[in-house]
Amino acid sequence: LSVMSMGATTQIVIVGFTLDGSLDATFGDHGVLTSHVSDGAHGSALAYRDDTLWIAGGTPDSSNVILGKVVDGHLDPQFGQDGFMQHPIQGMYQGVTVNSEYVVAVGAQLSSALVVRHHHSGLVDEGFGDMGKSLITPNYFNSAERVIDHDGSITIVGYRSESVAPPVGEDFLVARICH
Repeated sequence: LSVMSMGATTQIVIVGFTLDGSLDATFGDHGVLTSHVSDGAHGSALAYRDDTLWIAGGTPDSSNVILGKVVDGHLDPQFGQDGFMQHPIQGMYQGVTVNSEYVVAVGAQLSSALVVRHHHSGLVDEGFGDMGKSLITPNYFNSAERVIDHDGSITIVGYRSESVAPPVGEDFLVARICH
């Protein structure tokens, strides 16, 4: 699977492939699924579990994060508006992971890492962090990988990189968020 954004009005495009690299005719419309969430919105990450594909991204002004749900190769019409939900959380999702209970999206909010835990319904889990979100505050933290533990806690691995001149290097970081 691949996700990209295309066009002046921005269509989120998800392409499904078979094991031999050809388009998967059972996915979307002959291997291609498109959706217009809002002008400039884009998808940036995918996660797959139990025949459900999750898409995470945001809007160009970083005023909303988006979460999408694809079941059986088609956007889930019962999920948000035409398969996507927008949440008024400032930031941009750059990664997503899922377990049997939660969907966790990780991204950026200004110079901090943004972690938001969602229920499978797409709603933000307001019992997590500060009304569903947690910020990892070392400036310029870039999340590389994330995992949800069996107890719902989240471990994130990444690096810290400052865009200053001259470059001062990068630091390896591990963060664990417990609820």
